[in-house]
Amino acid sequence: MATLLPDPDKTDRILITLAAEAYKHARQHLLAARAVLDVSVWPVAFSNAALALEEAGKGILCNSILVWPDEQRQAVQDAFRAAMNSHEAKAFCAFFVLRVVGDEVPESVEKLLKQSLRDARRTNKNKMRGFYTDSNSTGQILKPSDITEEQARQMVRVVEAVIAFSTEAEEAMEDPDAYLVMLRRVRGKESYASTWEYMGDDPSSEESEKVIAAMRALARDDAPLEEAARGTVLETFIDQMMADFEGPVALESKATVIAGELAVPPPAAAPDEQVTTPRPEEVNVIEIT
Repeated sequence: MATLLPDPDKTDRILITLAAEAYKHARQHLLAARAVLDVSVWPVAFSNAALALEEAGKGILCNSILVWPDEQRQAVQDAFRAAMNSHEAKAFCAFFVLRVVGDEVPESVEKLLKQSLRDARRTNKNKMRGFYTDSNSTGQILKPSDITEEQARQMVRVVEAVIAFSTEAEEAMEDPDAYLVMLRRVRGKESYASTWEYMGDDPSSEESEKVIAAMRALARDDAPLEEAARGTVLETFIDQMMADFEGPVALESKATVIAGELAVPPPAAAPDEQVTTPRPEEVNVIEIT
């Protein structure tokens, strides 16, 4: 059972290791899903892809909470443990990221959250359908063969997109010591801690909406770092980080380094993969009745 220890340094190490192993295991499940897909066993391909999505979501969850202030992390200890043990919560993290960086994003954070939760629930339901034969309270037989080729292939595409997006974060954690140096530098900024207070607990607040829009612009490489942060609670923090770099370093180079420290990976495919991020409406085909 994943636990956030009182010692923040130990917790950082645990989260980095958990995230790295989760991403690695996600790739193994994806490999299995592709192999089964090649022999046309749709339900098993779907379910293995769903497991890959959950492991990728676990990596995203660990990587995300790494940047939280220590006090904030301890305050959500129970919620973190529950999320790590929830199939739907881990899939939700993956779908949330996929929708944020996708070509079409819901017009509000509230809708973004609802749609990501809907898709996570559908995926878990269909994963169980793909793995097991069963019957419901009305006597209907629930068969793995209910999963179609279209659904299996769609689930594999979804996982490929999520893993491709996570590639740079995954690679950054291959050197935990260097990652921790950057992480502590970021978390040590007073302006960084203040962003949590401004955003508050309401994900649909105006400030939260602005921050998510800024992170989306960065992840999609739609805008330079300073431009994306302008007008948000991140602006002061970015200015302070930029001022940290002394000497004849070009502004462009500074922004590149800071973006790396923030662990905001672009949605680029790995060198040997060409992945198209599914549109939100495409994700819905994973529902079965």
